[in-house]
Amino acid sequence: MNNNDVGKNIKNIREQRKLSQKRLAELTGRGESAISNYENGVTEIPCSALLDIAKALECGPEEFFGVQSDNFNPVAELRIYTLEDRQEVAGILVKNGYTVRQIKVPREKGKSNYFCIQAKLEESSLESQ
Repeated sequence: MNNNDVGKNIKNIREQRKLSQKRLAELTGRGESAISNYENGVTEIPCSALLDIAKALECGPEEFFGVQSDNFNPVAELRIYTLEDRQEVAGILVKNGYTVRQIKVPREKGKSNYFCIQAKLEESSLESQ
């Protein structure tokens, strides 16, 4: 995927959110001309800009590359330090009707990443209770 395709995807998502380039620029701390250049594929988009734009547009940066977000909106996020404990807690949650996933959470430079379990109660589980 090239800069042009990524820029078009950013533009489409921005327009779906009914945001102007000016407003997106304000939300990301970048210039309006930079946003225009990104959307038109004129300028290569730095990772930091992609992350800022994704945050402002309330989407995952993977959507800019054509990957659809999984819309997994967890109701709980548990930081559990050992793999064994994460597996045990995940098993309990699944048995009780939750969908779970493990994510790796990056931290600021120099600090270790950590793992979390995210959990979401499925609608079908609510109906059966």
